[in-house]
Amino acid sequence: MLKNIGEMVTHAIIADRQFCIFLDNYIDSILALDEDILINEIKWSCTIKRNVVKADEKESFKRKILNFWHAIEKTMNYKK
Repeated sequence: MLKNIGEMVTHAIIADRQFCIFLDNYIDSILALDEDILINEIKWSCTIKRNVVKADEKESFKRKILNFWHAIEKTMNYKK
């Protein structure tokens, strides 16, 4: 769960101040797995990611940040 929150925080930081505020205001509900809040959070995050990818097809700054977080997430999930 924390790795997913980390990815959403990354989306918020690079693209949407209002999403940062939302995450800050609802972090307790997010960690408590409040379904309504999670659905809103996931949709918002996916929209941000879609917009960044669409606007940055050549993988410059914002998309590189998204990909960097994805690499960290994969490393966190790696099992020998």
